[in-house]
Amino acid sequence: MADKTYVPGMDGTSQSKAAAESTTRKSSTASSTPDKPVLGFFYSVSRTSFGEFWPLYLGPNTIGRDASCDVVLSEGTVSGEHATLIIHQEDDGEVYAGVKDNGSTHGVKVNGKSAHFDVVGCKNMDVIKIGKAYELLFILVDAGACGIKQAENFVEAEQKSARQVDQRIFTGPGNGSARTRFSNPVPGSGSDRTRSMDGPEPDNRPGGGTVPR
Repeated sequence: MADKTYVPGMDGTSQSKAAAESTTRKSSTASSTPDKPVLGFFYSVSRTSFGEFWPLYLGPNTIGRDASCDVVLSEGTVSGEHATLIIHQEDDGEVYAGVKDNGSTHGVKVNGKSAHFDVVGCKNMDVIKIGKAYELLFILVDAGACGIKQAENFVEAEQKSARQVDQRIFTGPGNGSARTRFSNPVPGSGSDRTRSMDGPEPDNRPGGGTVPR
């Protein structure tokens, strides 16, 4: 699958750490099938009250602790490849799904009932429990039944490169206040030094660099 979504920083971890984890998860599945449509989501508050969510694709979606899974659940009672959720779409557009325990140690439950290694049908808003702690709300999306479709007049907007987008950097307190910098190139400097937004540098440099304290 193309993506496994993680909400960075929502569990109190640093943004950089969360971003690194998310990048690792995405790169582990970059070679699989990004062209499959998203037909549902898992949503959970088991790990953090801020919530997590994962997209679910047409076909098999593996669930487990291994980084190679499509839905990665980092919890001690979740097995490496714990379960598989399969989503099918009929020729008439009807969407249905089922989950199967892949021989896990701590089992799979759907709405409180054990799957017992059988394929158990899942409906929109069912609760699938993986292991002893992870409860996943299953949200099945049937776009046709909801009356939504791909726009015929959709205009793709060009995205600015990271070099053109200002990034605020807070370098810590300075003279009793936070110092804010933007990563804009300084004209004539020949480099991408940052420009100070709170006054000139101590030695009247044109800008850039972290001021030693």
